[in-house]
Amino acid sequence: MPELGDSSPPITVRSEGAAVSLGTIGWQQIILGGSQPDRSPLLLGITHIVAGERSELIKHATSEVCFVLSGNGHMVGDKAVYRFTAGDALLIEPESWHAIQADPAGDVEMLFCFPQRHIPLTHGWEALS
Repeated sequence: MPELGDSSPPITVRSEGAAVSLGTIGWQQIILGGSQPDRSPLLLGITHIVAGERSELIKHATSEVCFVLSGNGHMVGDKAVYRFTAGDALLIEPESWHAIQADPAGDVEMLFCFPQRHIPLTHGWEALS
């Protein structure tokens, strides 16, 4: 419960934020955390991958949790390929290479969440080759 005189609301509702283009493969949007004007201790966003496309192979310094909102595809990992469908949750361990591959039949949208307010240190496979 907020203390008397505390004018900040205990609940933050956000539905906007600038979408960032991922080129021809899709877009991302930060909903909570990052540079958004909220007090979230987490970073929450949406990734949209166009049908038949694959995101860059990347890895982060921290864990990432994803929830598939719509679509079907594969999470391409450094050790295996994992099939996902709408309603699935994925836990990506720190320092694990991963990419999202959308099935040709339709786009994929998933929520992603990091246990910190800002995007963690991230490495791309292309940058290392």
